[in-house]
Amino acid sequence: MPRIGAYLKVNSQLANLQMGLGRMPGGVKLFL
Repeated sequence: MPRIGAYLKVNSQLANLQMGLGRMPGGVKLFL
């Protein structure tokens, strides 16, 4: 399923943004 691959890709980008900001650990979950 290519959709899952795209989803994981976006999720990774959000995680990288979160790590770069160094903010709340649950920040990514707010976007999903």
